[in-house]
Amino acid sequence: MERITKPCFLQLETGGCWSPTRPSVFFVLRADGTLESWDLLDKTHEPALMQNVSASALTSIAIKVEGKKQLMAVGDMHGALRVLIVSFKRTKL
Repeated sequence: MERITKPCFLQLETGGCWSPTRPSVFFVLRADGTLESWDLLDKTHEPALMQNVSASALTSIAIKVEGKKQLMAVGDMHGALRVLIVSFKRTKL
């Protein structure tokens, strides 16, 4: 049996949530301020999209579907809140 010597993750994950509209998509918050978007139907070994949102650790996420818009609120450790529009078609932010 091969011994694993590399870390599984390069950055600390601080939170996340599943997409309310696409069952194969979930979002991961990282301590370096990056938001990862994963689509398990597209790639299972790496994020479909990575977006730097803050210079501080991301700590909270909430998604709200409003008609044809999907809004994502992302908060960081200093209390800053950013609202992003998420595409329904793909995993674009």
